[in-house]
Amino acid sequence: MGSQGEAAGPEPPRAATQPERRTAVARRFAVRHEDDRVVVRISGALCLDDTESLARALRTALDAPVRRVDLDLGGLTFWDCSVLNVLLAARGRARAEGKAVTVVAATPVARRLLVLTGTHILFAPPREELAGAR
Repeated sequence: MGSQGEAAGPEPPRAATQPERRTAVARRFAVRHEDDRVVVRISGALCLDDTESLARALRTALDAPVRRVDLDLGGLTFWDCSVLNVLLAARGRARAEGKAVTVVAATPVARRLLVLTGTHILFAPPREELAGAR
């Protein structure tokens, strides 16, 4: 039995490779201020493990004295509903503070989840901007 317990020795190397796989997937949250808004660029592959760091980035953006937070999802390669829930929570806070959260760019992957969940409408730019774009 003792030798069987030692046979499980290869598991630590597998565990050691897991962080390498995680870091091999690019994940970035870039926050920049532009006039009366903050742009948060979200890129890479995101899942439940990334929600806390994303929530922190969005809290930082919402703490700024701006009227709007723009989400640039143009570099997003994968995301799940846990990440979308973070965006929805940020939108809820923004609305309570009289601010807006809008999606200004999105990859097909990002658009697909927004459309499938019907939340794309919630992150649309204000109507006056849409009218001005025509």
